Amino acid sequence: MNIQTARKRILASAEEIMAGSGMNAKISHIAARAGVSDSVLYHYFKNKEDLLFSIAEERLRDLRDAMEEQLLGLSDPLSRLRKLFFFRLHYLDKNKNYGNLLMFECRSNMAFYTHPAFSQARWFMALLGQILKDGMGTGVFRSDLNVWLVRDAVFGLLDLANIHHLLSETTGSLQDYDTLFSLVEPMILNSQSREACPVDKRQRILRAAETLFAQKGYENTTIQDLATAAGVGDGTVYDYFRNKEDVLFHTLKAGFQPSEHRKGFQAHLMVAEDVPAQTPSVLENIEGFIRRQLLIGLIQPSFAKLFIVNGIFHRKFYDSEAFIDFNHYMKTLDQLVHTGQIEGTVRNTISPEGVRLLVLGAFSHLTLRWLISDKKTDIDKAGEINAMTDLMIRSISTD
Repeated sequence: MNIQTARKRILASAEEIMAGSGMNAKISHIAARAGVSDSVLYHYFKNKEDLLFSIAEERLRDLRDAMEEQLLGLSDPLSRLRKLFFFRLHYLDKNKNYGNLLMFECRSNMAFYTHPAFSQARWFMALLGQILKDGMGTGVFRSDLNVWLVRDAVFGLLDLANIHHLLSETTGSLQDYDTLFSLVEPMILNSQSREACPVDKRQRILRAAETLFAQKGYENTTIQDLATAAGVGDGTVYDYFRNKEDVLFHTLKAGFQPSEHRKGFQAHLMVAEDVPAQTPSVLENIEGFIRRQLLIGLIQPSFAKLFIVNGIFHRKFYDSEAFIDFNHYMKTLDQLVHTGQIEGTVRNTISPEGVRLLVLGAFSHLTLRWLISDKKTDIDKAGEINAMTDLMIRSISTD
């Protein structure tokens, strides 16, 4: 067995065993599964922690190579951002053993952030930063974006969405991903881009598919035909659907359901009758909730670190009584978002659950960046809290 083969077998065995046992896994069991002795395992890895982080490093390197291939031929910043967002969610969703290790074992260990493995994670952050700068340079994205904050918000949302899927033991659908991404677009697109790139692209593709499949037949309709009829680029179809067959089945599914727009409008009319003529601003209440959540990282950094590392990124937290209380607290935000949707100040195309994931994700990444930064004193934390709160409100507001 050559060196690379032995190392890869150890990593594969460790990923499978540690996904269930975490740091309680025994080195002897991992070595036996890989068909090597304990001494051979220690030849490649310093200790169990190094082995754990090396799994993440290897996986992140593979994900990086796959990501670069996915982005080939995509020049539009928004399409590149969509591909980064969708592919990262999809990869962790399909590789749940790795997802469990990364989210609940690596991310809950502060030593991970100084291990070489984290440099691979930084590559994805740098990629997102470059995409944002390209979009700002071409005028597709707002020129006043704070790249650091948008990056924290996007990767925080990705992390919390993956945790949600891991806990629910379900696989996310592309429709779920699209709903989550609809929280990102209002943060970054300038007003002209938002008008030029309406959020109904997916519906336009489905309507075009219904017409073309009926007129030309499924076999005779190409992705290019669908894109042309929907008024989008060929690559945009793949932003929403895996392939032509996926378009077909989603077209059928849409035909079996009432229009989301009509359903939402009717619900709004029914509830509106019970809403008092004058009510406090729901958006102001949501803004206050978000700001108070972010302030925890500034006012109570020790508790914030504990909550993120041993709460959000610790699987057992979600089975504890502490999570029951925390969930009750977060339901306040859910209700505010729902009320805002009823009164029309919060977009109906997003979900309270998605907003919850966005707020928690942004909070965790923003706070972690403060905690691990080499230049803590140079960060205007209060200013970033204000700017991040503005991003969140921009994300959900109908205005």
